[in-house]
Parts: sequence; C-alpha cells; structure tokens
Amino acid sequence: MKKYFVWAVLKTVSGMIKLLFPDPEMEITDKDMEAIIRMALEARRRVKGAFMGEV
Repeated sequence: MKKYFVWAVLKTVSGMIKLLFPDPEMEITDKDMEAIIRMALEARRRVKGAFMGEV
C-alpha cells in the first residue's frame, strides 16, 4: 500500500472512532475496531475508485 493510502485510512479510522465513540472513556472492543477498520478500508477504496473512474 502507498504511504498516502495508509495515512488516509488512519485518518478515516480516527474520525469514525470519534463519531461512534465520542466519550474517550468508552471501551472499544476488538470486534468494533475490526469493523471500523474494514469500513475505513472500503470507504478509501471507493474514493480511490471514484477518482480513477471505476465507481
């Protein structure tokens, strides 16, 4: 993976965590984290596909 793709996924994961778990004291399970990472990866792939004309 390209460095900017990894950076974009990390930023997407960070934003999703802040939206889904607004209280920093809330516990995030491994299952929740896996789901968030999968959603972030899919979202970034779709964005990249849209820019490349693949939609």
